[in-house]
Amino acid sequence: SLAGHRFERVTRHSVGSLGALLKQLRQCRATGLAVDDEEAAEGMLCLGAAIQGSLQAPDRTESDPGMAPARHAVAVSVIKAGLSARRRRELEHGVKSLASAITNELRTQTFAQSSGNR
Repeated sequence: SLAGHRFERVTRHSVGSLGALLKQLRQCRATGLAVDDEEAAEGMLCLGAAIQGSLQAPDRTESDPGMAPARHAVAVSVIKAGLSARRRRELEHGVKSLASAITNELRTQTFAQSSGNR
């Protein structure tokens, strides 16, 4: 349990409490994008998106019984100096699109494998 856990800040932007972490996780789930905005290193931005598990995985989630929990992700880290809002949106879109494309490829491969086994 994280209740009572001491959150050590690496930078002044680091998550400092369980409440702040839970808020970030809710935002990540809602947007499909994890954001580290100077939390690990001043001046750095990291964007990540989950690659969903295969359809045939034995450890499916209760909320989505057709998919296994995400075990992998794609991410990009950039120096924030000179990063325009437009470029940031492009990176956010690119990371989410790549994760989605890999997820879809995994689904297609899994479906093809399971169809061939019948």
